[in-house]
Parts: sequence; C-alpha cells; structure tokens
Amino acid sequence: MDYVVQHNMKLTAKNAYISRKHLPIINEQMSVKAKNATSYYSQQQYYPYIHLFFHIALNGKLMMKSGKGKKLHLTVTERWNTFKHLTDTEKYFFLLETFWVDVSWARLLNRHNINIHHILPDVLEKLMDHTRIRARFTS
Repeated sequence: MDYVVQHNMKLTAKNAYISRKHLPIINEQMSVKAKNATSYYSQQQYYPYIHLFFHIALNGKLMMKSGKGKKLHLTVTERWNTFKHLTDTEKYFFLLETFWVDVSWARLLNRHNINIHHILPDVLEKLMDHTRIRARFTS
C-alpha cells in the first residue's frame, strides 16, 4: 500500500488492473513473492498474491479506482489510514471478512460465472497442503 501512496499508479485499460511496470517492483516488496512471473510482460494475474490483495483492498475500500473511462488510477482511501491504526488481530479479521464476504470470487479467478461452493473444496485443499508444508519446515 505504501507503494500505491508514493506512485501514481495507472490501471490497464482492458481490465483496470495494475500496469505491468509496477508489478515486479511490488512483487519484490512482498514477503511471499510470485515466482512464475519472471518478465516485465507478466500481467497481474501471474502475481497471485498481488492480485488477491488488489481485490481485497478494493472490496474493503482501502483503495479505489479514480478517473474516468480508460484513464483510471489506483488511489488510497481515507479508510486506509483508519486500517493502519487497527491492531494486528483487527487487521486480520477485517481482511478475512473482506475476502470471504465482499470479494467477487468470479472476478478474482477471472471467470464470468462461478459459485463459491464449486471451488471451495479446491481452495480448502490448497490451504491444507500449504499448512502441512509449513508445519514440516517449522517442526
């Protein structure tokens, strides 16, 4: 989010996503980096963590798209300043609730028609696999 505050982030005309020139820089600042996005030509969907947080931030109204037509920019809202003052636990639950309730899973997964009950088993399986892998490394 600090990067968004410091840079005038123009969004793409087609999908209104973060432009490719900013993605590698943001990826380097993430604690978990996208490894499959290796070129400056990779689009936002190839940066899954950035793509996820982009949707959470928009749906949680921490950021908004401003401008008109195809000349959109990403800007931080006043709600971001309130969010920064929450405790870590409050931030966690805010992000979790936004992800679960407000994020459009169809838009997140770049599909036109999707119901959560169709993808929930896959999501839970991937979360469990990730948890098992982390548990092996920490024990």
